[in-house]
Amino acid sequence: MSEEKAMNHEGHEVSRRFCRSAERAAIFLPSVSLLFLLCLAPAELVQARTKSASVTVNGDYVFALATANRFLSAWQNQDRENGLVMLTDAAKEGKSEDQLGDFFSPGDGAAYEIGRGRKLTAGRYSFPVTLLEASRWRVHPRLSQVVVVRSGRDWAIDRVP
Repeated sequence: MSEEKAMNHEGHEVSRRFCRSAERAAIFLPSVSLLFLLCLAPAELVQARTKSASVTVNGDYVFALATANRFLSAWQNQDRENGLVMLTDAAKEGKSEDQLGDFFSPGDGAAYEIGRGRKLTAGRYSFPVTLLEASRWRVHPRLSQVVVVRSGRDWAIDRVP
């Protein structure tokens, strides 16, 4: 069985089967390389975002975030008693008992989101929050801030949303 022969670009004789294989490789290899680069790029972006996010997180940040989460959980569960003990005097200032009671009565369709916090000063962090209250027909989002402060060895809420 004889193979057909062809001349390559340098004038050497090669089989047609080799030419077809070389043509396929010329198309296939750049495609695979491009696919590899596309898969690698998002991983590097995620890794870069993770590195920059972890730089500002320390033990104080975690305790402050946990405190904000516990406070908002008390709000969501209408747990006035546990929510009130987390407030500093400054947070209670200018608010009546009725106002604080109303705050801890969001209804059954309550939820919250806590955004990435930022350090205000040593032992003081601010977290953007969205309080969501759902009625039968509508969702009522309320954007606000929770300020958490270290008070001795404990953490407390210094600003109510």
